[in-house]
Amino acid sequence: MLFLPLRQGLTLATGRGRARLASMSRFLILATAACLLALAPSPAQAQNQPAKQSPAKKESPLFRAESIILAKVEFNDLRLDKVAAELTALSAKADPAGGVRVTCAGPEKDTPSFSITMTGVSLGQLLRILTQSVGYRATAKDGVILLEPR
Repeated sequence: MLFLPLRQGLTLATGRGRARLASMSRFLILATAACLLALAPSPAQAQNQPAKQSPAKKESPLFRAESIILAKVEFNDLRLDKVAAELTALSAKADPAGGVRVTCAGPEKDTPSFSITMTGVSLGQLLRILTQSVGYRATAKDGVILLEPR
């Protein structure tokens, strides 16, 4: 067997040494594959494991609001309680699952007024714009989006 130095620390094996290196490489590949197969669960074991489920079956209405796209929204000096009722109706039209309920906390006469015109906006984005402009916050309680003062 003949070893030829290539660079510092590297050596080229010729003759029978090359065959031994190839044989060792095949052995390492096969040994690695065998270890991986031993660690993987069998199909029968995989079927017996319970399916991973989401933490909550019922999504948060605030999360659902992000996926509800409203074609056109136009409010002109409308009180927030009326805006909430209108958003409930618009989300029901836009969402095949029935939309989300939006309500406003506090006395109706004390809610601020709001004006906006937008097209192709998600309900979630509209709620963020709305709540920031009037000093309210949107929270999810009992499957309903509640608009309340900060």
